[in-house]
Amino acid sequence: MAEEGYVVIDDCNDSLIAEGHGTLALEFIADCPELTDVFIAVGGGGMLAGAATALKAIKPDIRIWGVETAGASSMHQALRAGKPVNIDVTSIISTLGVPLIDEMMLAHAQAYAEDIVVVSDKEAIDGMLAFGEQAKLWVELASGALIPAVIATAPKLPSDAVIGIVVCGGNISHRDMAKWVAYSQEL
Repeated sequence: MAEEGYVVIDDCNDSLIAEGHGTLALEFIADCPELTDVFIAVGGGGMLAGAATALKAIKPDIRIWGVETAGASSMHQALRAGKPVNIDVTSIISTLGVPLIDEMMLAHAQAYAEDIVVVSDKEAIDGMLAFGEQAKLWVELASGALIPAVIATAPKLPSDAVIGIVVCGGNISHRDMAKWVAYSQEL
């Protein structure tokens, strides 16, 4: 596209895109000022960076949790190494599959995230199905990963924790949903 004169903006390393994601945090806090914990799926880290920056500016004690799958844990591994780490992406969740986290996004995660919760692809599929069956919402796998992350983390939180999850993305079709149901049953 760049060859045709279009400007290509990479949402994984653009500060303006990350700042735009911060506006969802403003809506979140306006709707639920008592939030204590927020879970955000991490692809390139832009949504985590923007939302965490805004949330912490408004409510410094809020806890921010990133969520990745084991086969796409570039932010998790970068936080452990203290620098971006190039990984081989093996996760089936394409929207989380960023092999190398940008240094700016990593810096925001280092400053604001409690941790990155890592779940399996199967757990993400099961979470996606739970959204459909229980909440009657059709979400993509990245959002499905949030459910098992919350389930794993909630017992470690104070009993009065108020948890919010950022449900994002519409990257799923009826065919995809059927494929993931069949795939989950094979695992």
